[in-house]
Amino acid sequence: MNLEYSPIEMILKTTQRLPIGKSELETVLAQMKRNAKHGLPILFHPLMETTGIEGLADGVLMLTSPLLGRDFLFVKINGGQGLFGRQKHKILSYIGSVEDDGFMAGTVFRSIAVAITSINNIFRAEGLATGPII
Repeated sequence: MNLEYSPIEMILKTTQRLPIGKSELETVLAQMKRNAKHGLPILFHPLMETTGIEGLADGVLMLTSPLLGRDFLFVKINGGQGLFGRQKHKILSYIGSVEDDGFMAGTVFRSIAVAITSINNIFRAEGLATGPII
C-alpha cells in the first residue's frame, strides 16, 4: 500500500483557511490538560511557539506527542455557507513528522473538539490508553 505524504507548504498552499477562535483554543487547552492528567501528554509543537497567534489566525494548529513520536496538524478550512448564510467550517487532520516534512491526510471533522480527542484513538491503538479519557 502506497501512503501519500505531503509537505506542510503544500497543505497550506492548497487550503482556504479560517482563523481558529479563542473558544476553540480553550477547548484544545482543556483536552490537553485532561490528557496530561492521564499521563498522555499532547503538546503544542515547537513551531507553534514561533508562529503563535499568527498560526491560529491562519487556521493552523500543530501538536506533538512525545509518547507517540508523531506530530499532528489540524487545519480549519472554509466549509461554505449554510442555508441561512452562516459560515461553515471543517477541520482537516494530518499525522506525520515536521522533521521529515511529511504529513498523511487523516479524517475530516466538524469541530476542533472532536478532532483533538481523536488523538486518544491513536493512544488506544498503541496500547497506551484504555477506557475514556475524561
